[in-house]
Order: sequence, then C-alpha cells, then structure tokens
Amino acid sequence: MKTALLGALFLLAGTAAAQAAPAEMGCRTLLDDAVIARCVGDLHDTEAALTAVMRRLLLNVPPADRAPLRKAERVWRAYRDAQCAYETRGKGADAMEECLTALSKARIKQLTLIAVR
Repeated sequence: MKTALLGALFLLAGTAAAQAAPAEMGCRTLLDDAVIARCVGDLHDTEAALTAVMRRLLLNVPPADRAPLRKAERVWRAYRDAQCAYETRGKGADAMEECLTALSKARIKQLTLIAVR
C-alpha cells in the first residue's frame, strides 16, 4: 500500500518539471534535497509539485483526516509567505522567490515523509 501510495504521490502528474524529468533521474521519489533540486526547478514548478503532492496525499488519507490536513496546508502556506516576507524584507523579488521556493521544496519533502508513515 505504501509503495503504491508513494508511486502515486511522486508522479507529479501535470507539472512541467515532472514531465521534463526522465524516470532514470529518480524524480518519482522526492525524499532528498538533491533529487528535489534536480526535478523541481523554479517557484512555478515547485508550487505545481507541492499542489500535486498535496492532492495525492489527500486522496490517500482517511476522509476524517482530510479537513485537518487541508487546514494544516493553508496555515503552512500563510506561515511560508510571512516568513519569507520577513526574511527577505528590502532584498527584492528574487530573494522572495528563492525563499518561497526553498521552503516549498522542504514542504514537499515533509509531505513525502508523512505519506510514508
């Protein structure tokens, strides 16, 4: 079950990053920073990957866990945005994008680990 869940989670269907990354690059398992960096590029790709992982995770948790998971994701995204706004104040849009991308990649890894449990 967990293997099937992981396979479904990491297909990242519909994202440009997943479509462009060959299977031999190991882009189906986003468990380490090197793989995430190679398979998920800019903020747009990272957001698409994060959304795809979250959708797959929601499909595979018990119905009673879906609302709390959605709430946690909304709260996490608000935290991410506020944290990056604080960290990059006065540094410009590029710094903000880098911060958002980095925290989103970390969240992809975190959600991946939740799915494995």
